[in-house]
Amino acid sequence: MVRISANKVVRLCRILAALTLLVSPLNSAHAASGFAGEFLAVGAGARALALGNAYVAVAQDATAGYWNPAGLSGNRMGTAHEVHLMHAERFAGLVDQDFIGATFDAPFTDRAAVSLLRVGVDDIAFTALPNPAAPLSADNRPLVTSNEPSADYALYLSGGRQMGDRLALGVSAKMIYRTVADFTAYGAGLDVGFRYQLAGDLVLAGNLRDITTTPIVWDGGTDRIQPSALIGIGFVATWEQGKRRYCFRVETVGTHRMMRGPCQSMLASSTHSVTCHC
Repeated sequence: MVRISANKVVRLCRILAALTLLVSPLNSAHAASGFAGEFLAVGAGARALALGNAYVAVAQDATAGYWNPAGLSGNRMGTAHEVHLMHAERFAGLVDQDFIGATFDAPFTDRAAVSLLRVGVDDIAFTALPNPAAPLSADNRPLVTSNEPSADYALYLSGGRQMGDRLALGVSAKMIYRTVADFTAYGAGLDVGFRYQLAGDLVLAGNLRDITTTPIVWDGGTDRIQPSALIGIGFVATWEQGKRRYCFRVETVGTHRMMRGPCQSMLASSTHSVTCHC
């Protein structure tokens, strides 16, 4: 049985608080929108969704390119080749989410990954006033003129590398394509992740997302995704019957910070995920 002293728990909380303060300057991009990158926060992988954003501390599979590219360091899974597929239907099927990720060997990295995230909504009602020149009234109510689809895509190219006995670093470059009806947008950004082995199976990890304040260029203007930080602590408790993982996380987006833990394994029935090892 694993026992953690109260002093160690206090120290871990102080580390999380300090890291949250360190990354808060990233969120000073006033031109960035609070909702431009919401589709990038939906998550990836059924197991990861069950653990919530705390998965940043334990991601080492083909979803690591999304959660924390530093998890691609080393060869902890016993193989460098893995494929992960996921499909989820949210809000009673109104929103479709798909994710595919694969790991492979690449120069200058321990492992690399390529991932594609898609979030789509069909039949969005577009409305217009019968008389655009007149104000809204009981005789001039909006009417549905068409039903249009919306789709958001994010392509990740990621790599991780062990930098020493304790520290691992990773980078994810991502390209974004968005479309709503006849409107389209393109963008590109960068995520940087780290993993640090504190002691034994105790790991401190984090992912600094959109550190370049990712621009999203629409047909009529430019929006930006503000930087955010996802930081977590994970550890493995070992019994004769097997292992159990625990993880905590701190998330900072803009001026909002949250701390969650411990994690509960709860899987929504509308999420389906498959992982293949080669």
